[in-house]
Amino acid sequence: MNRIVWLTGRSGAGKTTLARRLQKEWNCVILDGDEMRDSISSEEGFSREDRRKHNVRVARLARILSRQTNVVVSVIAPMSDVRNMITAICDPIWVYLQRLELPEKEGHFYEIPDSCYTIDCDELEVRDSLLSLMDYLDLLVKPKYSLFIGRWQPLHDGHKALFDKVRKEHKNILIGIRDTEIDESNPLTVGERIEMIKEQVPDAEIVAIPDVSEVVHGRGVGWDVREIKLDAETEKISATDIRREGRLKQ
Repeated sequence: MNRIVWLTGRSGAGKTTLARRLQKEWNCVILDGDEMRDSISSEEGFSREDRRKHNVRVARLARILSRQTNVVVSVIAPMSDVRNMITAICDPIWVYLQRLELPEKEGHFYEIPDSCYTIDCDELEVRDSLLSLMDYLDLLVKPKYSLFIGRWQPLHDGHKALFDKVRKEHKNILIGIRDTEIDESNPLTVGERIEMIKEQVPDAEIVAIPDVSEVVHGRGVGWDVREIKLDAETEKISATDIRREGRLKQ
């Protein structure tokens, strides 16, 4: 899943400089505040209402672009209530560039975030700020997976409903195919099942695993084991019935 990083802070804090350096290290597009005002917000001024319109417009564009790639936004976003609106629109990773030594500029204002990842630009050089941010992003942007272990003999609509559930949680799908012996209950080979799943679930990562009979874990392992309950009609779907009725698609 692609992510949006929003660099916020006072004018002159170093947002654009850090964004350009980040672009060289991270696969992303940059939405720079000045460039956005010259294009999609060319008619907006600097009143609170104009700033709100400008920020909301950028947030919507970032959301659209994030379907294809990571996005870094370098836009001041000075008002707390508008940052809340932006979060509702595109849910960015907020990064506040703090520079206390900046002189106050007439007509400029900024409401400091209550809680946000903060880089102290008075103490860190651009290179150190970049390394600090990259370490932070590595922790947040690395994809999270929901692992599904099964025989998939065959894949059916009940399975797909489970996948849809975790997609809505912004998680990636990892499918483990049990390497079962070929018999009446397991007519498809691992290779056939891989091809079937690739065709029907193209966004999933797929791995073949040994024939697992149980999943065992100790305490405090850092991940959950859970059962997802679907609606009663979907719960009735059975791979056994599909095989018995000769509806197995190879």
